[in-house]
Amino acid sequence: MTRTPAQAAYEAYKLDHAPAWEMLPVEAQQAWTEIANAVAFAILHCDRKDGALQQGDRVFKDRGDYQFEGNIAVIFAKRSGEVRAVVEDDRGMLMILRPDQLNAKP
Repeated sequence: MTRTPAQAAYEAYKLDHAPAWEMLPVEAQQAWTEIANAVAFAILHCDRKDGALQQGDRVFKDRGDYQFEGNIAVIFAKRSGEVRAVVEDDRGMLMILRPDQLNAKP
């Protein structure tokens, strides 16, 4: 049986008397899924060693129908685990973008 990251996190945490994953209420499974997503996000996207974008970085979007430049206000993972960055321009306008849409401003 293949376990999700959330199931693995719960199994590593639980005490002998804790119920099995399948017996947890849906709300508890969702909470563990959010924890596992946050941990995976932190490991994959917040370590500067690989050149990943970080909060405060100056970035620009120049592909597509419009351009946008600003500083990364926050990086977060959606419930699906997909990563998004909120970029704030000099006027205070916020835009949510995928990291692959952004380039570091030299």
